Amino acid sequence: MEAVSHHHHGIVIKEARQAARMTQEQLAELWPKADGGVGVSWHYVQDVEYGKRRIESRYTLRELAKLLSIPLWKFGLSEYDPFNPHTLLEYGTSLTEAAEQGSATDAEKEKSVEHSLAASQATAVDTREGVHDLDNQNEQSTHAQRTLLILPSSAVQPAKLEGAAIPDRATQFGITCSRIITLIHQWHGMALFCHDLQTRLDQEIKEFDMLKLQYSLEEHTLSRHDFLIMLATLPTALLASSRQAHKTLVLVEEFLPQCAASLTACWHLSRGSRLETIPSTLESFLPTLLSIITHVPTYREVVADLVAQSYALKTMLAWHLEGLSQAEAYCLQALKYSAIANNPNLQMRALSRLAVIAHYDSNFPLALTRSEAALAILQQTDQGQVFPMVKSVVYMPLAALQAYHRLKREAEQSLEYAQEAVAAQSSHEPLPLYVDWTKLGVTFWDGLTQYYLGQDNRKHAKQAWTVLKQFGQLEPSTTISERSRLECVNSRALAAVQLNEMEEAVACFEAAKQGARDLGSKQRSTEVGHVYSEMLKRWPSERRIVTLEPSSQR
Repeated sequence: MEAVSHHHHGIVIKEARQAARMTQEQLAELWPKADGGVGVSWHYVQDVEYGKRRIESRYTLRELAKLLSIPLWKFGLSEYDPFNPHTLLEYGTSLTEAAEQGSATDAEKEKSVEHSLAASQATAVDTREGVHDLDNQNEQSTHAQRTLLILPSSAVQPAKLEGAAIPDRATQFGITCSRIITLIHQWHGMALFCHDLQTRLDQEIKEFDMLKLQYSLEEHTLSRHDFLIMLATLPTALLASSRQAHKTLVLVEEFLPQCAASLTACWHLSRGSRLETIPSTLESFLPTLLSIITHVPTYREVVADLVAQSYALKTMLAWHLEGLSQAEAYCLQALKYSAIANNPNLQMRALSRLAVIAHYDSNFPLALTRSEAALAILQQTDQGQVFPMVKSVVYMPLAALQAYHRLKREAEQSLEYAQEAVAAQSSHEPLPLYVDWTKLGVTFWDGLTQYYLGQDNRKHAKQAWTVLKQFGQLEPSTTISERSRLECVNSRALAAVQLNEMEEAVACFEAAKQGARDLGSKQRSTEVGHVYSEMLKRWPSERRIVTLEPSSQR
């Protein structure tokens, strides 16, 4: 087996394992898994060390760091763990110093950090179309050398803020922006660990969302949108400035973290109601990412991962703005690049989306085939490297499709597996945004499975209605994305039709129609039309139903 030439987690793990005088078999027995379990095959460890498999779980990386005494910065991780805040180091304490428990001298610390900076050579890509200058690595590496100043702890201790007044919206917005921009700039030299940056940024955005309790809803909504737009347009601004006469080169190490930040912001923007503003942002940097895959092999996998995420987001947006056919085309690209990225979680998510697209296109045999293909990948992948929630992503649509085909036993078994997977997902393990799957999604597909099982059993039909009412609320919510809420409302209406509950069906229909119009979603409008046709079938002579206006288009 030939080793991969570029840097990856396996290189660090192999060095630490050999330093600890452990065999691959011994490490395999102690290997921490994402679900909290322990133990993998030694073949898996071998694949990781050769770069054939990538570790996505931050939990696994942190536990390996403890097991093998690896400084977290070697994995591109921060010593600060947002899920264990007490781990924050004191200001002025270097990461190397903490890892070696104070045994290193200041000179040794400086030498160690300088060595790590030198190791991350910056690759430059010419922004002029068709031109790629890759001969500047030595120059960029030399430029990366910088004088280090280690501040004493007393000089940078933050002031205590007990009793301090809450800053106004503009001030808070400025503080948050400054902190985020600093974090992104500090990621220079760690572009191979963009997943970790996305996790950090996701946490920052969620913390920003908590500020809505301190300000009016209107103030917070405007600030949040401005904040996300600022993040989303970072690579656009960088590329625009790079095309000016004074600068024609883009540093990959500078560009990739900004793309990762933009994707994180775009995923959060997609949960709102202004979906049409996002595609142009993605298109502004996607061609450059595709160029890097071709011309800079060192970053091939990490960039392919960002490209796959971009196409996954474009799939969801096209679903609502352009139609199922375009959404399917984008999703096939997401599947292609997730394979190049060697990311089975992304692959399974893409295949599951393809199955759902076929489902909404009423091609139920193809939908089942695609869902079974996602299951095949799941069964072939080491379970320790699969997020439990991704297992749910595979099993929930599969259960609904099996129920549609009246495979009752198989559907109930898949539903059980999905619910077990949800229960196994640790709240301390942050999910990548591309998973785009919450308890709402689980509830929706549970309800849809019960709805299809209700074709032959009123008990299942009633259960479907009960389940879908949980998130299929008739009014918009600040805690549920509009696209997801409306999906539940439409299905709740279908369940009401199945139960012959006309008043409930009409209320859901009107709410879904208005919501689809406000969202500007073609998909949700199509679903509203389907609900109307089912209502006409159930109550063909009811004047109230016949006189309803089915169109939700503006």
